[in-house]
Amino acid sequence: MNDVSGQQSSPPGSGIIETIQSLVVAFVLAMVFRGFVMEGFVIPTGSMAPTLMGQHVHMHSEQTGYDFSIDAGPVMYQLSRMQQGATSETSFKAYDPMLSTTRPIESPSLRELYSNLRMGDRVLVLKFLPPFFSPKRWDVTVFKNPTDPIGPAQNYIKRLVGLPREQLLIADGDIFTGPLDSDVEEFAIQRKPEYIQRAIWQPVYDSSFIPVDIQTLEASTRRAWNGPPWEGAGWDTMDARTYHWNSDAPTTLQWDPDTIPINDFTTYNMLRDISQLYPTSDLRLACTIQVDDPDGFSTSFAIKARSHIFTFMLQEGRVSTSIEHFESREQLLEKTADFSLSGSDGILELEFWHVDQCMYVFIDGEQILRAAYDDWSPIERIEYAHFGRTLEQYRAAPTVQKPTPPSLDWSFSGSSITLHNVRLDRDLYYRPGKLNPGDQFYVNNDEYIRGLSFGTDPLKPAIIGEGEYMMLGDNSAASRDSRAWGWPHQLVRRTFDWNTPFLVPRQLLVGKAWGVYWPSLIPREPGGARNIPDFGRWRFIR
Repeated sequence: MNDVSGQQSSPPGSGIIETIQSLVVAFVLAMVFRGFVMEGFVIPTGSMAPTLMGQHVHMHSEQTGYDFSIDAGPVMYQLSRMQQGATSETSFKAYDPMLSTTRPIESPSLRELYSNLRMGDRVLVLKFLPPFFSPKRWDVTVFKNPTDPIGPAQNYIKRLVGLPREQLLIADGDIFTGPLDSDVEEFAIQRKPEYIQRAIWQPVYDSSFIPVDIQTLEASTRRAWNGPPWEGAGWDTMDARTYHWNSDAPTTLQWDPDTIPINDFTTYNMLRDISQLYPTSDLRLACTIQVDDPDGFSTSFAIKARSHIFTFMLQEGRVSTSIEHFESREQLLEKTADFSLSGSDGILELEFWHVDQCMYVFIDGEQILRAAYDDWSPIERIEYAHFGRTLEQYRAAPTVQKPTPPSLDWSFSGSSITLHNVRLDRDLYYRPGKLNPGDQFYVNNDEYIRGLSFGTDPLKPAIIGEGEYMMLGDNSAASRDSRAWGWPHQLVRRTFDWNTPFLVPRQLLVGKAWGVYWPSLIPREPGGARNIPDFGRWRFIR
């Protein structure tokens, strides 16, 4: 029977059935997608900070306006103790890393910190689907914890640094690898792609952040503020956001390590008792430079580290880099490229990179020069970095025999200039150490393994077999990773017939962390409920 419009009427209840069928199909597709293509995870801890945040406290410096995050673990621990009556209200020492990493500027209470508590990042993970998508070095990877695959922390997220069928050694914070049958002297450094390197630079100093009330700052730190870490006679730094030189005579800025040391300090670990800090010389200097006379102008930036002097030079018609030994002055490397200043308007976005045994010059975002030095073995790298100390001394006490701190000199001549937005950043630094029983699940899994941390002993490199991977956290000072895990869990041994300590078998890899889809929530107003996603933190993960 037809209705008035001439269309055949549907049987009673067919709309409900179709809706249920659609929902079932959508649910099945969603489960298939979740199981085989992409899935969401929560970042539980700060081992990947600041790349990814676990539960953290948002901090804002009233002195400089600098925003940063710190680990919420110590806050939650003290709060729990206070609720149990084991301790009273307490306060913490807080630093503004743009002013000092050794002298606190305020003492926020436990309740103040708790009021700024935020959840960890929510990330989307693209599942590994060989042969279409396989693990690659430097991927931020989610995997099942091989030492505790069924516990509360079974899902781990780290950066994949070691691949199957290779040897690996961590030397002076960097990654060196070689074939399984090679000698350590044949290992090559592993460099990060530019897009990853740009994402993981960690700030040491930024001239955009200066104290707004010096008198209050001096009262809180109980000492005079001596100005920014770049120092030079005759420079006008009254503003401190910009540096002025009003002459064409030669001049030099030098970095003052007493103001801000150049090491692997991480603001995320501010409330943790991490007293050991490692000097690092993988650095990026960046600024906007305004030159009054481009034709006569020249500048050079020198990093004295690893028993050598690494020099960047920019002048009319030429960009160059060079490396020479501290004492012998033997030239290790020199490379030049053409570049004209005379055609510019005198304003340049300038970047000098020294990272992963390579020197780069970028001008206005374009790479002008790249000069790699590949001849150093990881053992030579350690000996150069620990100038005046032997390999035996380093192996006996790697947490005591730290690298020699770098020194920085930045010279100018031929023009009056103004420097804007001066920044110094550092690379990730993978730490050495000794194996600690507290970092190994040896009670349930097997006996405690002794010696230097996995992959850090220059005479015993990490050996990565077929189907195995090595993982490290970006927050190396507070990351339980392949350096320390120990033996795999009994369940992993039985299920996969695999019993290699410190590594992750292919079967436990989940996928690559692709993007942060739900950043930590923020309040609508200070002190209000946290119910708005921090949209500025939506990002792809590098």
